[in-house]
Amino acid sequence: MLDEIMQTGAFIELRQGREVNASHIAVYADGRVCALLAGWTPEDSGHQPETDLDLDVEPFSDLQSDMDAVAELAAITGGAVYSGGLVNVEQWLRFHDYYVPTNTAETLSLFKFLSLAPAASAPHGNYRELLLPSRQQPFCLTDENKTSIKQVTLDLVDAPHKLLKTLSRSLSPLRSADYIRDNADALLQKFVSSETAARWSQHYLDALGWYGAQEGESVDEVLLQQLLLTAVLLDEPAAIETASAENHMAGYDLYSPDNVEKPLARVRIEFEYHLVAAYRVPDDLAPLVAHLLLAGNAPEFLVREMPSSLLLGTEQWISLRQGVSLAELNAAGSSRLMTYSQIQDLGQLQPVTPAQESLQGLIASEIIIDWALLHGVIEQKDLGDPKKQAFVTALDAFKRNADLLTEAAHTLATPMPTRREVALKVLQHAAPDPDFLQKEVLYLKQGRGEDLFNEPLAMSMLDLHMSNDLATRQWDVRKPQVSVYQRFPKLLTDLASPHGLFDLEFKRAHTLHENAVISTLKLAMAALPQHDRHKLQHGKIDVFTIRPSVIKHDKRPNLPVHPILAVLHPDLQILPRHPDPVENQRDKDAATGRFGVVLGVEFDNQFYCYELFTLYGECRSNPELARLIIERDLLNMPSRQAFTGNLTTYTAPTSPFTLPLDIESYTHGVQPESGKRSLAVIERLGSIPAPSVAEHYASGYQSFYSAHFQTIADFVVKHRPFVTGPELRAEAWGQTRWEEAVQKSEERLATLVNILVPFKACIEDLSSGDADRKLDATGSCALEIVATLFMVVGAAAKLAGIAAKSASAAAKVAKLARATSALVIAALNPLDGLPELATGGFKLLGKGVRRLGKAGRELLDSGVDQLHRLTHHPSQALIQATQHLETTQGTWKVVGHSDEIPALWAVRNVDDWHALNLRTGKPWGPRLTPLQRTKIALSRAWLRWLPDSFAFAYVRKSLPIAQQKIDRALLQLLKDSDHLEIKSVLNLVFGDASADAAEHVSDVLIKMKKDLPHVSTKNIHFEKIPDEGYLAEMYIDRFAKWKAGGYQADAFNSKFLTIYTAEMSDYYQSTKFDRGRIADGIVHEMSHGSQQTVDLMYAGLRSAGNIDVNPLMNLAAHPWKSGIQQLQLDHFHQIKTRLPQVVVKHPALLNADSYAVAVSLLNQRSTNPSLFLKNLYAMERKFVGAGGELIKGSVVVNLSTLA
Repeated sequence: MLDEIMQTGAFIELRQGREVNASHIAVYADGRVCALLAGWTPEDSGHQPETDLDLDVEPFSDLQSDMDAVAELAAITGGAVYSGGLVNVEQWLRFHDYYVPTNTAETLSLFKFLSLAPAASAPHGNYRELLLPSRQQPFCLTDENKTSIKQVTLDLVDAPHKLLKTLSRSLSPLRSADYIRDNADALLQKFVSSETAARWSQHYLDALGWYGAQEGESVDEVLLQQLLLTAVLLDEPAAIETASAENHMAGYDLYSPDNVEKPLARVRIEFEYHLVAAYRVPDDLAPLVAHLLLAGNAPEFLVREMPSSLLLGTEQWISLRQGVSLAELNAAGSSRLMTYSQIQDLGQLQPVTPAQESLQGLIASEIIIDWALLHGVIEQKDLGDPKKQAFVTALDAFKRNADLLTEAAHTLATPMPTRREVALKVLQHAAPDPDFLQKEVLYLKQGRGEDLFNEPLAMSMLDLHMSNDLATRQWDVRKPQVSVYQRFPKLLTDLASPHGLFDLEFKRAHTLHENAVISTLKLAMAALPQHDRHKLQHGKIDVFTIRPSVIKHDKRPNLPVHPILAVLHPDLQILPRHPDPVENQRDKDAATGRFGVVLGVEFDNQFYCYELFTLYGECRSNPELARLIIERDLLNMPSRQAFTGNLTTYTAPTSPFTLPLDIESYTHGVQPESGKRSLAVIERLGSIPAPSVAEHYASGYQSFYSAHFQTIADFVVKHRPFVTGPELRAEAWGQTRWEEAVQKSEERLATLVNILVPFKACIEDLSSGDADRKLDATGSCALEIVATLFMVVGAAAKLAGIAAKSASAAAKVAKLARATSALVIAALNPLDGLPELATGGFKLLGKGVRRLGKAGRELLDSGVDQLHRLTHHPSQALIQATQHLETTQGTWKVVGHSDEIPALWAVRNVDDWHALNLRTGKPWGPRLTPLQRTKIALSRAWLRWLPDSFAFAYVRKSLPIAQQKIDRALLQLLKDSDHLEIKSVLNLVFGDASADAAEHVSDVLIKMKKDLPHVSTKNIHFEKIPDEGYLAEMYIDRFAKWKAGGYQADAFNSKFLTIYTAEMSDYYQSTKFDRGRIADGIVHEMSHGSQQTVDLMYAGLRSAGNIDVNPLMNLAAHPWKSGIQQLQLDHFHQIKTRLPQVVVKHPALLNADSYAVAVSLLNQRSTNPSLFLKNLYAMERKFVGAGGELIKGSVVVNLSTLA
């Protein structure tokens, strides 16, 4: 539109007047028109080089109107419209309702969604399409249909429940159950593809009387196979009971608490056993029957290459369910053709639009309900609660668990508060100048201790306040004109020491940190298999630590004692020698691994061992270590908690053993690996008695809240944390440069004293009472300086990653479900609990969706449509069908379901309408009687929000085109009415090529030619309405009064034509923005005004410029058989006495759409003769081929002015 405006004379004159030579123009939402200079690209929006063209034209000129329309379009397309079809990425995303990424993670999520490979669609979907309607097939079998199918089955196999057995005769009895499970789709395809199966499928089709039952009707073999598989389901009593159950299949509760944390493969096998036992399904067919049932009700059990470690009810299962549901919504049955890794990729998709967020939220809500059933949070009977309390309870429990893990991950990833941060916070209250506070411009006043080593030190106010030195007034700027104490007069009165506040904040953060570590340890234990959790929850616990040996030998030289030392310290003469290996408790404590403990469990007269790695949040069984502890009688060794002696006293060392573990996992936090062996010392830290009250928790979720798990985790964090509170505090305390300088001065002074006073350090060692210092006194006497090493704390970051990984799937699901909880509660039926499972992938898209309200349904429709962009099959089938068949959209009241009127695509077959199957693009199913057709349906929801000025602009430009078409058509009628081509048009469109008919048509066009020049956009009212299907409407009485008044405008009568902008703009888009076709619509409406024509019949609208003129040709040739609606027919009979005889005989001469088509064809004869002849030949061929009868089948002609 903007490009066209730029070619108009008015705009060229404007640009020349501004002396601007730019390749691109931008129109902004505020109405500004700017020329974008050289070097501009769409991504430069916001800072592009531009020149304001200062649009200064007449307020109501065409150029101003066009620019106003473009500006309004800019407002809904992201703020700007650029010439040349250019658009920036952010604008494109917003227009298509995508979230604009704000970080790398969101950008990657968007790329992943947009680039996801299309999923293969299963030929037979999920086998449920004829039992429950879907997008591909909007109708389902009625009870009468099902009875007919069952009767045919009895006729074919002589007994019920034998159809699958009969079809599967080719299945070798030697095939294993595993083989049948892995190849179920291929086997079923083989069974329904045989010649016998094809004949039987036709029998079912004939009994139903559906499309394909009559001669000459060809049905896609996939649809016939689907019908046969539906017959198989209806023949299986297990399937019949499944259809009426709630979360049950054939009486088997998939999500029973008994199945929690079972491998999905095991649950599938147990379901097969149930089918055999409860329904007498043959052993060899049980895997196939289970496959048919699971495909429609629980397709997550059929995903390929699923790991055996995936357990029902776990976080991995949650992610699996999310991916499977999205796959099924995208294409029913596709998830069972996908591998587990592909499903994982799909499940990890983050919502990239609001509609996707709501869609995934509803999926998440169903998952949470099943999760709650598995974990015993709610029971099956709770689902019928009219207050929807079951969902609220399930969501609260799930969210509590997810929030706890998320909070733990966040806490562990959050740095501890530091003294520096606290000091800055305090200082800013007294001295609100953040930049100056951290500038190192303060010096210690003259004559102070810093000069001892000639190191003048510049400090910041912040550093000095950290050490409480700012309050001493001993620091200030050099040669101050204004002292900092004068600059900030409240510095001393309002300045509080940061140390107290730091201690308070650190204590609070450290408590949160400990609780987060406890949560990860509980999570690690809860992740164990159920039998291991049971032992931990009920047994007495002995906690063991792992360390290397710290044995020491006395290697002091056998030298005489220095006499000065003997005088200064007599003990040196009698210092005992240790010829044998020794160790002390302090060394043992220092060497003990802090990144893991061993949990020894005494339960049911047996002993078990579990390694608990505190750094990685992992717990695993170690039976070999349990045997070693029993064999070495280590349970009876004294515990560290019982030690009360001197930490530095040397004793006989504890013997190391070759242990079946990796010592570095305990001492250095190395990732634990199986099969490692290490020489290490194992010692008992303490014991935890067995609980006095027995606990029973079936699932890991429940075990997470076990009181005994809490006790174990508390014990480990208290007695063997991977980082202690003092260590964390020392790291958070930090050290300023001044404190470091003071410490250096003290160290240097001590060294100087040691030099001046020989053996001072040695004497201090000997006097300390520390046997270890006595043992190392020789080194001190040699003036060696011993450095203290401190381990920097980085372990929390690793543990945070573990907690975050565990929480991520649950947190995502909880967040989505929480956000859409209102939609979910609206969809819950208080009468039947949760609606049945729809073929679209999850329960809540069943009947309950209709209870969401219009906005909720549109949101979900939008989400599903966006998801369907991942495949191209339905849209391709629809496009092909609309090009070659007569199609329409409409509604159909399903027999037996008076409250359900689904929208569908329909295709004409002779005189009948059938549903269009979107998978095959072919007609299918029963005759749709009655089908309520809509004239046109919105193909793009965004067109609803286009401004009226957009329609105003293209309608205004279409008015002169309509005038030109009428002029050309009239000219030909007046000059060449006897030409064979013109006579043929009159005969085919109006049913009469006589001179009377030609004269009547000419008279009508003359009237329109006279009236139309006076029509402008001032006579048109632009209005948006819901999906009524009308493009425009003429108010004939107003038109007549306006015309009688000499075409004078007045407040009411001059607005005689209404354009319904949403529908008209959708139609305009479907014609590829062909204003010639809009002009045809104007001709249609003008015939109502100028000649008071009526709407007896419409041409069928197609894509681009194509229309189906079958209805108009039948109206012309056989008016009383053409299917004129009774209301219109009655009106015609009422007015026919006032009509010319030629019109009474040929009612098409009173039909508005007939005039629009005739004018368009005659105009085409003048402007595009080759296309006109092609259209005329197509019409004549159909007319002649009908042999005087009603024309059958579509007659498609192309009236596009763009061709």
